[in-house]
Amino acid sequence: MSNKSYKIMNTKFKARVMEQEEIELSQWKDQFKKGILELCALALLTEKPHYGYQIYKYMGENLGIRIDIAASYPVLKRMLHAHYIKEVQSPPGTQELKRRRYYAITEQGKQRLAVIKGAYFNMNEGISKLLNTKIMTKRRS
Repeated sequence: MSNKSYKIMNTKFKARVMEQEEIELSQWKDQFKKGILELCALALLTEKPHYGYQIYKYMGENLGIRIDIAASYPVLKRMLHAHYIKEVQSPPGTQELKRRRYYAITEQGKQRLAVIKGAYFNMNEGISKLLNTKIMTKRRS
């Protein structure tokens, strides 16, 4: 095999590996986003009732968390069945051409939010310590 052929094959292999890594990172990000969707939705609903698309849009525009809209509705449905949220009427003064499902947080949802918020902060603190320790160790090396 010529040196040129070897370089071409090596380049193609590297491109395939990089493509696979991008796919895996994308899948990891999707799972991470789904995991925090419940936390963010409950926190947002403490302010006022929202419909599903508003929650999705808020997360993308204000938090930089872009999630597939189709993935958000099963999470809302699960929270509805768990009685963390409930469907409510459209807020007064809202004029809409089509009926939207507005969601509001329940007392159970507020309790759930407190629990998962605490868990989130504990995990975040632990992960930050781990990452900062690893970063500091690398800098000293």
